[in-house]
Amino acid sequence: MQVSTNLVKALSHCSADEQAALAALLDTLQLTKLLRLLPFPTAERIASLIKESKDKFLNLHPEQRQRFLFTEIVRRTKASAYNSEEEISLLLLQKAAQKYGVDVAQPPLSLARELLHHGLLSLLKGYLDSYEKADEIRRREMYKQVEEALRTSPSQVVEELRKMSGVEKITADTLIAVMKRIVEGGGAMIFINSLGFSVYIALSTFIHTVFTTLLGITLPFGVYTTASTVLSVLTGPVGWGLLGTMAVLMFGYQGNRLNLELLNMVTLSALLRWYQEIHEQQEMAQERAILLLSQDDPLPLPVKERVTLFAQVRQTLQQAEKQLVDVQTQIQKAHQRKDKQQQQYMLAVKRRDSLQAQTQNLESELQRATNSRNDIRKKLERVVQENSTLHLQLSFAESEVHRLKEELLASMQLMEEAENRRLRAEKELEEVAAWAEKQIQQLQEQKTQAEQTISMLREQLHNIRTRRKEDYHHRFQRLMAYVQLDEKALEWFAEQTDENLLLAAERVILDLNYSVYPPNWGKSITGTCFREIHFAKDYRLYFYLRGTSKIVALIGHKSEQKQHIHWLQQQRIH
Repeated sequence: MQVSTNLVKALSHCSADEQAALAALLDTLQLTKLLRLLPFPTAERIASLIKESKDKFLNLHPEQRQRFLFTEIVRRTKASAYNSEEEISLLLLQKAAQKYGVDVAQPPLSLARELLHHGLLSLLKGYLDSYEKADEIRRREMYKQVEEALRTSPSQVVEELRKMSGVEKITADTLIAVMKRIVEGGGAMIFINSLGFSVYIALSTFIHTVFTTLLGITLPFGVYTTASTVLSVLTGPVGWGLLGTMAVLMFGYQGNRLNLELLNMVTLSALLRWYQEIHEQQEMAQERAILLLSQDDPLPLPVKERVTLFAQVRQTLQQAEKQLVDVQTQIQKAHQRKDKQQQQYMLAVKRRDSLQAQTQNLESELQRATNSRNDIRKKLERVVQENSTLHLQLSFAESEVHRLKEELLASMQLMEEAENRRLRAEKELEEVAAWAEKQIQQLQEQKTQAEQTISMLREQLHNIRTRRKEDYHHRFQRLMAYVQLDEKALEWFAEQTDENLLLAAERVILDLNYSVYPPNWGKSITGTCFREIHFAKDYRLYFYLRGTSKIVALIGHKSEQKQHIHWLQQQRIH
């Protein structure tokens, strides 16, 4: 079953009294009519003007009523009379989304559900605010009305309220306490912040629609009296007569906010009626209530087990890959240690060789110096007369021989030490090489085992991913007649392990399936036929329409949006 969010059609199914309430407020609360009440627009005169509009509406033929209400909505939304009901409905939802700060780039059913959620919480708060701010007389009157409503309500409604309150007997006090708990648990509920009387307009909608239509509770005071009373705030503490033109300008400046509040009241009234109709249709067809304002159902057990298994295998694979990296790091360190020891050995050999060459040079120089000294001695023996020059040369040669002997001795000592260091380095190199060889062999075995484990886990992960894709394909095919998921979208589902994210994605696709999706909904991707809708805050779903089917092409995170849009623009789908 596909569901259309045609709010204009839903309004036409409201009672004549409800339609008259909306039409009277839309027709009356405009500056051109309220100016007729100057200089003193009292509550009684405003009430008279609203009642006049109401009576006029109720005296019309049903078809004329519909046309009158439609015209007022068109005027307030600044649409054209040629716009379709679906287009007007879209404008109403956009106005309500603007008030509550709700993202409009989501499926129609998701948007309707969220707006209804915000609206109901806002209405509840409006009622509680009015109760808290009322004087003692008015509070006693409201209290009696709640008691009367409880007394006349169907027993099943009272029983539900009693269960919600957790008491043995439901009273006006416990019902108000339940309402407070609902509001306090609202979380993202947007507090009403607009004109002084907007909260009371919301209250009037709550009394007239929520209590009457949704819960079957009738309170004996209507929207007109409430609106006429609260609109007297326009007089302010000094009144229009004293403010004059300044007050008129102020009211004109706030007109857009007033218009937003009135359109929101229309939207909530239509949504409540629309929801009630859909709920009744589903009960008659005995179908799953897809529009209930409740928490999402958990994942089916087989899907949940497959998600858990996928997460476990992926975690095991990540651990195996980390272990492989650690083993490779250890192998690299073993090689580095061996290489470092090799370098130290080579430095020792180089040092030994250098000192050996130096020693050889010194031995050669010593030999030459000794030969030179011996030659000088022989010359002195042949010379009869003393030769002072030869004596000087001999003395120098003797000292040179002595110096070279000392240097040679020192060099030989250094060479011996260098040789010892080389021998030690050679021994250490042999030990390190043996250790490294053994360590590397063990690590290579671990690496091989880790690679085999990783290969097995990757294959297992691939098989699970493939089965998950098949599961989701068959599951969506079975549950959703109007949605098809392309390969990349199925791959996204197959990769996810966050159950909350999976549930959010399933819910948005479920809404996509059940929604009679208007072509101009969501954000269009420039240069393509694709449209974008949001879910789970930062996630995007991209789809296109093919007849009555919605083809989901891609799902991804906001951080990947540029790459995804680039991919979408490259597709040739029209």
